[in-house]
Amino acid sequence: MAVFLSLLLCLVPSLADAMIPGQSMEATVVWTENGQLIVDRGAEDGLALGEYAQIIQEGRYKSRAVSLKIHTAHSLWGIYNAYEPLVLDKKISLKSSSRHLLTEEMRSTMNLSLLPEEEFLALIAPAPPGERGRPEESDLEMERRLKEKIAQREEATGLASTFLEDLNLVPTDLVLGVDLAPASFSNIKGDRKIAYRVDLARDNPEKNEIHMSFSYERNSLVDSGAKRVMSESRYDSRFLYEYGSPGDTLHPFSLASFERVREGSYYPIRVATNVGPVGLRYHLNSLVEKNSFLKDVSLSYIPTLDYLRRDEFAFNNLTGLTELVTVSEVNFRHTLISQVEAHFFDETLGLSSIFFVRPIQELDGISIDTSDLNLRAETEVAYRFHQNFNVSYVNLVRNDRRSERLSTYPETEITHRITVGYEKRF
Repeated sequence: MAVFLSLLLCLVPSLADAMIPGQSMEATVVWTENGQLIVDRGAEDGLALGEYAQIIQEGRYKSRAVSLKIHTAHSLWGIYNAYEPLVLDKKISLKSSSRHLLTEEMRSTMNLSLLPEEEFLALIAPAPPGERGRPEESDLEMERRLKEKIAQREEATGLASTFLEDLNLVPTDLVLGVDLAPASFSNIKGDRKIAYRVDLARDNPEKNEIHMSFSYERNSLVDSGAKRVMSESRYDSRFLYEYGSPGDTLHPFSLASFERVREGSYYPIRVATNVGPVGLRYHLNSLVEKNSFLKDVSLSYIPTLDYLRRDEFAFNNLTGLTELVTVSEVNFRHTLISQVEAHFFDETLGLSSIFFVRPIQELDGISIDTSDLNLRAETEVAYRFHQNFNVSYVNLVRNDRRSERLSTYPETEITHRITVGYEKRF
C-alpha cells in the first residue's frame, strides 16, 4: 500500500500540492543548528516551499517552523516561536497550520539564511532503495521529477515564488566579484605587480546580460642600468550588454573598453578606447547541451571604433629641445571574440577562457593590417572552497605592437597571477 501511494504521488504531483491544514506528518531530524533543521520529508511527501507547521514531539508542542528549501526527500525549516528544545534521537511530527504573515518581531528571531545548496546536499544522508516505500530510481530521475513537482506547484498556487520574495530570501540576479592578486609575474625582467579587479554582472538567463569589469594593475620595473625602480599603473575597464531571448543561439550585443597606461607619476603613455555599438554573438547551445560540464561556448564579431591618444617625445627644431607632445589617432577594428566557460566537480572547479583578436583597418582604406592584431587571451582556473570565496590561477597574454612602438616594453607580455576572489549575490 505504501508503494502504491508513493507511486501515485509521483505520477500525479498535483495531489500533493501542499500539506492539508491540521494534517500531521512524522519525520526524523537529520540536522539542526542555529534555529534551522533538516528533516527526512520533502517533495515526494507533498511538501512545498512556504509550508507552516507546528513541531510536536512526544505529544508536546516544541515550536513552529516554516519550510525554506525543498528537496526530493528532505526539507530545510526555519524555527520560530520556540517553546522547548528538541530531543534529537526521537521522531517529531509536523502538524500543518494555516499560512500567515511573519511579523518583523518573528523574523528578527529567525534564521532565514538559505543553506548553500552544496552544504544542504552534504548534510542529506541518501535513503537506501525502497526505504519509506519509495521505488528505486536514479538520482537524475529523482531530480527531474522534483523539478516537475515544484514547477506544477508554483503554477497552481504561486506559493514558492511569492513566499520567498516576501521573506527576501530570493537573491537578486546582481553579482559582485572582487579579486586581489597581491603578487604576479610576467616575462618582463624584474617586473613586480599587484592587481585588483571588480566585476559587476547580471546572472540571469531570462534577462539581458550585463557585465561590467574594472581592473587596476600596479607594476614596479627594476632598471638595473640606472639602478632605480620605475613604476607603471594600468587601468582597464570593459562593458558588455547582450540582449536576446533565452535559448536563442544568435544574440546582438554591445561592447566598450577603456585602457589607460601611465608611467611614473607625471604623464600617461597611452589612453585607448574601443567602442562597438552593435555586434553578433553566437552561442553553441547544441554543444553545451551534449556536455554537462560546459556552461557556455560562444563566438562573437563586432566592428569597433578605436581611439588612441598617446604621449611621445619629439625634437623641437626651434628650441633644440626634446619635448613631450600628445598625438591621437582613430582607426577601425574588426573585433573577434571566442569564449568558453566550464564547471567541474559540482561547480567547485571552474575554467573560463576569453580570446580577443582585433585587426586594424585604416579608415581611408579597405585593407586590414594583420601585423597589428592587438591580441588578448585570458584563461582562469578557479577553485571555489566556499560559497563566496575562491582561489584561482590566471594566465594573461597581451600582444600589442603599439606597446613596443611607444615604449620600451616588448610587444608580447605574459602574466601569471594567483588570485583570491570574493563573490556576493545581492
